[in-house]
Parts: sequence; structure tokens; C-alpha cells
Amino acid sequence: MQEIAQYIKDTLSDKRKKTKILVTGGTGQLGIDVIKLLETYHINYVSPTRNEFNLLNSKQVNWHKLN
Repeated sequence: MQEIAQYIKDTLSDKRKKTKILVTGGTGQLGIDVIKLLETYHINYVSPTRNEFNLLNSKQVNWHKLN
């Protein structure tokens, strides 16, 4: 987790207004921790539910690439 925090701090904090991170598994332990870090550094993210984002459904994947 420290590596993720350092990456966010070093790389993404300067680009936070342009960057949007896709967090899959946002209700799991790791996903929750990643979301907390992103919120700490005010970085935009999207964490769709399993029903909203199914990696086997190309329409859902393409929609999230655009938004």
C-alpha cells in the first residue's frame, strides 16, 4: 500500500485535474484503501459497481473509457 501511496503522490498529484482513475473492486478492502488515498490527494476516480462495469461486456468497457 505504501508503494501505491508514493506513486499517487509522485506521479498523479500534479495531474490530478486531468487524471481519472478507474478503481475496480472498490467495495473490497484494497479498493476501499485505494479510494481513500485518491480522495486524500483530491484525484478524480470512478469506481463502478459490478453491474455497471462488467469486463466481459464491451459496451460497458467502452462507455467507461469515454467518461
